[in-house]
Amino acid sequence: MPRTAATPEQIGEFFDQANHALEIVTGRNFHVGYWTGPEDDSSLEEATDRLTDQMIESIRVGQGDFRVLDIGCGLGRPALRLARATGALVTGISVSKEQIAHATAAAKAEGLADRVRFQYADAMSLPFDENSFDAVWFFESIMLMPDRGEALRQAARVLRPGGRIALTEPFERVPVPAHRRDAVDACMANFRTTSIVQLDRYPGLFREAGLRLVELRDITGNTITGSMTRYIDALLSNQPEVTDSVGQETAERMMRGFERLQNTPEVGYLHLVAVRVGDGQP
Repeated sequence: MPRTAATPEQIGEFFDQANHALEIVTGRNFHVGYWTGPEDDSSLEEATDRLTDQMIESIRVGQGDFRVLDIGCGLGRPALRLARATGALVTGISVSKEQIAHATAAAKAEGLADRVRFQYADAMSLPFDENSFDAVWFFESIMLMPDRGEALRQAARVLRPGGRIALTEPFERVPVPAHRRDAVDACMANFRTTSIVQLDRYPGLFREAGLRLVELRDITGNTITGSMTRYIDALLSNQPEVTDSVGQETAERMMRGFERLQNTPEVGYLHLVAVRVGDGQP
């Protein structure tokens, strides 16, 4: 049985308290990195930017005034990179007021406030009209939603027909053995995420939201080990500052979570892309 999901308010409070510690450990991108292979010695920042570039490519907005919605925008770095790369008009949302303030300040500092804006909003009840956006992404954020299906339906509602939705998240590649299940669930709970999703659920979730799955990439080998190794190293190197920021108990839970993900081969990482059907779209 899936455990009870955190409320948007609880998620917002968690990130308001943990943003600084997460930035110390994971960098300004609150998502994993992508390494091309064992010989790739890229930094975490380089690797996380590389995964952002893959997300940008996957939504195919091209150059110009395309409208993109970033659901769960974090500190805003991916949205700003998207705007610089494509010229898109980007709206980022989060339930963390601190994230919105940080991201808004970053957009202003980088001279992108005219193209990128951030606002407080709940993905389960998006405050936008139908067909408002040309593309939507959940960049390692749909796992924070209490109901993935409703989150996708909301995203599809505000997406124009033919527009693309991209998402990334951890998933259960094969069944997690019973003796490791509690550890995986505890890891997900530490970061206020819902239960880990199984791969075979996604086609149905997309269909029910009026979306057609067009791309599914298992990029586990390029992401999980490299990211968790660097997260653990960064946490150990900055343990006093992390502990001062979130407290000893939370810092220890973060470390256990990273170690569990690193040592649970059944947990992988997906990059999926879907298209909204309707109005003549196949």
